[in-house]
This record gives sequence, structure tokens and C-alpha cells, in this order.
Amino acid sequence: MEFYADCLEMCGNAADPSVYALWEGPRAIGFTQVLAEIMLTDDAAIAASNQWADEMKKHKGEDFVMETKFNCERSFDPVALQSFKAAAITAVTIGTQLSKPGC
Repeated sequence: MEFYADCLEMCGNAADPSVYALWEGPRAIGFTQVLAEIMLTDDAAIAASNQWADEMKKHKGEDFVMETKFNCERSFDPVALQSFKAAAITAVTIGTQLSKPGC
């Protein structure tokens, strides 16, 4: 699974930020995608996002997190998967060419 986020820190109050987990199926099922969304509004989701952000900052620095550079590389996806295991999924979208936060 690939993990993306609108932002993890200093997000402001305009909207509730979310983390997205994207899975893409093989050609046999038409590259169908499943996008799970976790809104960072409850304690478990916020704790998970902090854990993910802290691990990235430890290895790549604070700017890496603040500038959402983690959306451009997949090296911290295993950490995100472990961090968000206990967080509740708030929405699931199934389709192709689904929208996700960019680099």
C-alpha cells in the first residue's frame, strides 16, 4: 500500500486533514484501485500521524514532513502501515485513476 497525506503538521483550521492508503490491483482486474481515507480527527488517527511524522523527521528532517515530500517517495509506507493499524477508516473509494495528494 502507498500512503499519502494532505498534511501531517501545521495544517491550519480550514479543513480536517486526511491520510490516504492506496492499493492498485493487477492488470487482470483492470488496475482497479482502492483508496482508504483516515481523517485526522480522533485520538488514534492523530497519534498514528504523529508516529509516522516523527519517524520521517528522524531520518529525513522536519522539512521533509512540512513540505509533504513523503508523498513523492515510498520508503516510509511500511512505517505508515504499522502506525495506522489501529486508526479507523473514514471513507473508501474504489475505481481507477483515483485522486490522491501530489508531490
